Amino acid sequence: MTAREVSGAITTHSGTIGYRVLGTGTPVLVPWCNIDWPAIPIVDRLAEQHQVILASPLGFQASTRLDAAHYGAARIVEDLLTVCDELDVDECTVFGYSLSAAMGAWLAMTTSRVNLAVLGGFPLLGSHQRVLEGVRHDMRDLPANLGFDPAAALAFYRDLASRPDGMLVRDRRCPMRVFAGTADEVLHRFAHPDLVGGLRACGVDTTVVDGTDHVTTILATDDVMHVFLGSGTDQSR
Repeated sequence: MTAREVSGAITTHSGTIGYRVLGTGTPVLVPWCNIDWPAIPIVDRLAEQHQVILASPLGFQASTRLDAAHYGAARIVEDLLTVCDELDVDECTVFGYSLSAAMGAWLAMTTSRVNLAVLGGFPLLGSHQRVLEGVRHDMRDLPANLGFDPAAALAFYRDLASRPDGMLVRDRRCPMRVFAGTADEVLHRFAHPDLVGGLRACGVDTTVVDGTDHVTTILATDDVMHVFLGSGTDQSR
């Protein structure tokens, strides 16, 4: 356990939003959705230097489930910022991987309270519609006992598909650092054919993690820490 770990819940008019805080220091906000973040080593590493805030929007983890019609990207942004307000966090880094990377990028596009976005494992450049179709297909085989409501994730992807491709990168309000595994099958399936080159052309610091797939990239703790420190393998400069 880190030096400081606190769990909490916020009751809103829509439901209860759960969160967990680890460590102290400059805040790092992590959307806690479909990944078991407390079991991922990068969280403890970050908590050695930062206040890591694991925040679950409604529909995810221990937060309240809603009727499907009430989910969406705006709901997620509101819930994440509600946790920031509760903890008196005015500015933060947002960190995410896969689905939570897309959420973090949306947050960085929406509010100036995010001063840095560190993201991995999501096709930030590519067809949002193809991602939505892939998610719909993959959800047919999901187990029944999940740590989130699939309808909440699907609603977010629908909102993403309704917006122009590449907007998560082009419309960001803060610096963005991205890390990508060379063997990540999700990126190969959905991303722009030259995701790394495209990101760098957009001025995004992009680190390549050699030989890792969609599962193992986020477990490459030292590489991800280098991204946080701004010392990843960025060939754009």
